[in-house]
Amino acid sequence: MKKRLLSLLLLLTVLTTFLPTTNVKAAESLAKPTVSIETTKSNNPKLSWNEVSDADGYRVFRKTSTDKKYVKVTTTSKLTYTDSKWKATAGTTVKYYVKAYYKDDNGKTVWSKQSTVKKWTVPSKKVEVGDAGKIAPDNKNSKNDTYYILNTHTMKYHLPTCKDVPKIKKENYAKSTDSKKELESKGYAGCKHCNP
Repeated sequence: MKKRLLSLLLLLTVLTTFLPTTNVKAAESLAKPTVSIETTKSNNPKLSWNEVSDADGYRVFRKTSTDKKYVKVTTTSKLTYTDSKWKATAGTTVKYYVKAYYKDDNGKTVWSKQSTVKKWTVPSKKVEVGDAGKIAPDNKNSKNDTYYILNTHTMKYHLPTCKDVPKIKKENYAKSTDSKKELESKGYAGCKHCNP
């Protein structure tokens, strides 16, 4: 009887020692990030997102019009990422989303749900701006001597002095030296307030 009791105790000890413990973090507790995009002075998209509680890092995914599916762009522990490696035609849309992750006690990667997909329209040209809507000296050989402000969300183009320009969100703001005809061929329409 004693031998049997000892055997049971030994078995119990082995089981409690070697059986995997339950991971305290639950996958559903990892919130999905909230992402925003703005255009940098170099005309690259800069993604920003909120800090997700318990996350060890974040992975950024991108899809251009030529991609069949989303591709992994980077994995980072930071809360921003500027994408300078995209390849897309001016005026086309690039899509992004971000997922948070953590490593559980067994080394397994647990992912959050993906963020809402954010769209970014590729600017027509890189423009360094001088005063009063004139192109800075570096661009003085351009065909046009003025630029337009684009709202990539409403697909409207404005004069730089238009009263609606300050209302444009950073992620929807772009500058272009394209002619009216070129802009309209890309789906843009002139603002009715400033009549560019």
